[in-house]
Amino acid sequence: DEVQPALLLSYRYLPAPLKGCFAYCSIFPKNSILEKKVLVQLWIAEGLVPQPKSEKSWEKVAEEYFDELVSRSLIRQKSIDDEEIGFEMHDLFNDLAVIVSSPYCIRSTNLSTLAITKTVVVALLFCAEETLLLSDCKRLTELPKDMGKLVNLRHLDIRGSGLKEMPVQISGLENLQTLSDFVVSIQDVGLNIAHLGKYSNLRGNLSISQLQNVTDSSHAFQANLEMQKEIVELVLQWSDSDTSLSNLQIKSDVLEKLRPSTNLKSLTINGYGGNKFPNWLGGSLFGNMVCLRISHCENCSRLPPLGQLCNLKELFIGGMISVKSIDIEFYGSGSLLFQPFSFLETLEFDNMLEWEDWKLPRGTTIEFPRLKRLSLRQCPKLKGNIPLGQLRNLKELIIEGMNSLKTLDTEFYGSSNSPLFQPFPFLETLSFMHMQEWEEWKLIGSTSIEFPSLTHLLLSNCPKLTGNIPGNLPSLTSLSLNFCPKLKGMTPNNLPYLSKLELIDCRLLMEARPSADVFSQLMICLNFLRVIILRDIPSLTSFPGDGLPKTLQSLRIWKCENLDFLPHESFHKYKSLEDLEISDSCNSMTSFTKMRRNKISRFLEPSK
Repeated sequence: DEVQPALLLSYRYLPAPLKGCFAYCSIFPKNSILEKKVLVQLWIAEGLVPQPKSEKSWEKVAEEYFDELVSRSLIRQKSIDDEEIGFEMHDLFNDLAVIVSSPYCIRSTNLSTLAITKTVVVALLFCAEETLLLSDCKRLTELPKDMGKLVNLRHLDIRGSGLKEMPVQISGLENLQTLSDFVVSIQDVGLNIAHLGKYSNLRGNLSISQLQNVTDSSHAFQANLEMQKEIVELVLQWSDSDTSLSNLQIKSDVLEKLRPSTNLKSLTINGYGGNKFPNWLGGSLFGNMVCLRISHCENCSRLPPLGQLCNLKELFIGGMISVKSIDIEFYGSGSLLFQPFSFLETLEFDNMLEWEDWKLPRGTTIEFPRLKRLSLRQCPKLKGNIPLGQLRNLKELIIEGMNSLKTLDTEFYGSSNSPLFQPFPFLETLSFMHMQEWEEWKLIGSTSIEFPSLTHLLLSNCPKLTGNIPGNLPSLTSLSLNFCPKLKGMTPNNLPYLSKLELIDCRLLMEARPSADVFSQLMICLNFLRVIILRDIPSLTSFPGDGLPKTLQSLRIWKCENLDFLPHESFHKYKSLEDLEISDSCNSMTSFTKMRRNKISRFLEPSK
């Protein structure tokens, strides 16, 4: 109660538009994660953002309001393990928002049954604008028929609910501006997709699910998505696997007629059962699209010309089990002056079980001039002869489950006649995981720097990989070698800034020479080590005589049963040591009982 006046004062000094935006946040329960993009759209749809006087867009003004609330600490960034996951309101500010909005808003949580009585309907009918948020009510399987009486309802959020259909009665809610989800009903039971055409004012995000229930493509045309100019994110979902010829044609016709507005910024197509993509997908008219996700379209063997989406920044393709080759059509126009994927920053392929060949548009040159992140996961048949080193701006490369790869050779780095050519000049993170057949990593040369900017290197579950890892990594700060039992060597003197070392079941790495010598050399050369993780290294018997780096903050040791631990007397040297975890290791553990009791803290999982 003593804090309340100060909080109210901070609210009273807000500009009028910010007061409304802040009060609106009362609809979210405490500890909710606030999504900036969603909240901005809700503010706009609710009419809380005045019409911009300059050339700024509504979204830009609303984003500035959001940033202003953050700068005043009324909304704050939320992080878990140093990873930003969204925003939140402090409990006291949430209480304040509830107080200032109490004349206009009622909030309910843990909803499993929703009954709208006559009294409630009458009360709501007196409200000029209404918002009903039912997101994450997973047990809510149907909406009450009386919802059709809420004629002033403008915002209905049912994301994450368990709805199986939409009642016919809500087709009269023509004032809706926000409709997060539309569940297509079975014919003659609830709303069919044609009813979407009645909602002419929709904006923001829309997800249409159970599209397998559309049996007449003319209904898809009547949905009139092309005229929904304010919808910026669209999700189209199917949920069956009927592959009959007649059904394939119906699905193809339905998707063709679900052509959205060219203002669309984000599109997701999931579970589509047709055998070809619509003509509009990948068309150059969709120049506003920045994010595209295509997944589990299992009957499509060819990808559309996505390179023509001139402003596309994020592209995810997954579960396309009929695709065997990505060829020239994928890039679009064959003109020499045309640059496909000119703004693409993130490209992910996942679970492409039959994909074998990735053809390049100009023979030996890989495109994507601005690509920063490339992920190739579970593409077991893909040939590893792609010149990824030509991706000049790549910062993160993840390769997982590419089981056809046996040798990573010079083709991987890309070829160039210029002696000044530097592959992967800006790559910061490189991960190889679950590479069951990978045997050899050919390096450019002993004097070359293959990855001048690399800070994180992870090799995990590469059981056949032999030889050495790259030896000249001047920027590396984190090295994780996990379950690579045949890996033989590393050069610690060329890792000047390494701060994290993780070695799990890399037996030959320690057996190539006396293990104590190998480990001693590591500890002597690595002067900045803060984290050491050791697991399943039975050949390791002792730490170096000079001890561990004085910078050490965290030490994890599992299943190194032959390792004699440092005597307890040595631990006074390690002023920075905070975390200690010992499991199934160290025959002399009794000599540091006191240290163990005082210093062991939270468990740190090894990298996967």
